[in-house]
Amino acid sequence: MKSRRTIIFLRILTCFMMVASTWDKDPASSIIYEIPTISDEIDTDGRLEEQSWSDACIIKEFYQTESSSPTSINARVLALIDGESLLLGFDVPAIVSKNEPGQCFLSDEHDLRRVPNITITLDPEHQHGVYYKFVIDHQGRRQDLRVDDESWITPWTSGTVQEDGRFSAEVRIPVNKIFSQPFTGKFWGFNISFSETASKETNHSTPMDLKTSDAENFGHLLFTGTLTNKQIGELRSSLPAIHKSNMDNKLAANKALCGPVLKEIPGELKDLEMGGEFRLKDGTDIT
Repeated sequence: MKSRRTIIFLRILTCFMMVASTWDKDPASSIIYEIPTISDEIDTDGRLEEQSWSDACIIKEFYQTESSSPTSINARVLALIDGESLLLGFDVPAIVSKNEPGQCFLSDEHDLRRVPNITITLDPEHQHGVYYKFVIDHQGRRQDLRVDDESWITPWTSGTVQEDGRFSAEVRIPVNKIFSQPFTGKFWGFNISFSETASKETNHSTPMDLKTSDAENFGHLLFTGTLTNKQIGELRSSLPAIHKSNMDNKLAANKALCGPVLKEIPGELKDLEMGGEFRLKDGTDIT
């Protein structure tokens, strides 16, 4: 019975913490990358030689995992959309690994999370919930994950080149087949991480002090299409309101699950000590 009582107690505290949240300022990332649309074909051979890359959104600012502080690493990520696929180009320092990745338990892929890699993370619904990872290593091996579910597999392509102390890659993710068409004016959650040592994401495109475990930390892709600068500016300024709407929806769902919003922790809970017990009004004993 004690384990059941403990679970009940934890649920009470969890509900309190979730429904008692307030909106003082937008806690989510405000980073936005404007993604242009191209019509030319890009050959994903890893060499970034196509002229279309000159029109790409360029990401050059990265942040350390441990401190969320800017890093001076010489790297860049290029991003485009061709109407059907998200195209990403990478030019980063050489990726070196002394270890070979093991085999996944739930798929035929290698588990690239255990070796230095580049990880592309997408939150296509921009709901700060479920997200998807596309991982490549220095040998061009690929892995895809739904959060950390290795059984989720989807087709995508990439080409990689490692020479002269640099690693370059071109990645094509057919997002219209995997998720949905990224309509003009749509925001997607987005993060890039690349590691220099095994099992450690040392650089992110978005400041975060933990590994990519919370989509609220991600930056954003904004698909601009034929939007004017004024329209893009209006969309950029609307992001906090979108985040607030997402938060309100979460709080409403939590309220439906947990009951009325608690303004403060009841005195009975404040006075609890580790290992202590108390009884609810209905006679339920909680440890």
